[in-house]
Amino acid sequence: CALPICQAPVVLAIEKLLPLLWPAFGFIGFYLALALTGLFAFIPWPLQALLLAATITAAGLSLVDGFENFRWPRAIDAARRLERDNGLLHRPISEHGDRMVGADPFAEELWRLHQARSLPDRLRLTPPRTRLAERDPKGLRWYLLIVVAAGLVMARGDTWPRLVSAFESGAAANATIDAWVDPPPYTGLPLFSLHP
Repeated sequence: CALPICQAPVVLAIEKLLPLLWPAFGFIGFYLALALTGLFAFIPWPLQALLLAATITAAGLSLVDGFENFRWPRAIDAARRLERDNGLLHRPISEHGDRMVGADPFAEELWRLHQARSLPDRLRLTPPRTRLAERDPKGLRWYLLIVVAAGLVMARGDTWPRLVSAFESGAAANATIDAWVDPPPYTGLPLFSLHP
């Protein structure tokens, strides 16, 4: 298929999905930005766990709310988008597969003329219009970018360990394993411990 015709459904999907994903990405992004600053090294695990649970809950509820009436764009929607972007008033893309009903010679001739209209040599497709400003009227997404950038600067080489620390209590790092082997009685060997 022609490139703009293939891209139109993707553009429509981005337009629909980004505003629905924004609140969830916002909650998760602010939580990860806190992790990048190293704050979780100084607060007790129960408080961090409560913050993590609140973040997951808020993100999940915002996704449920956003996707409640979501529908994937259909092929007809993509065709109509291309027609609007190119000023094609007679819908030559979306009505390309239509067939005449009836046997009126005049109508059939008009229909043939309509189908014979050539499309422009190049179809243009405008970039996605996400309407994020409607979903985020206070512009919190810009603050999120600033906070994440500041967290990355503060984390420097510790970026990955700090992100991992956002989801663990730190108890695993201090955990020890005590293991021992009890040889069979016929060996006459005493019980001995295994050290990692």
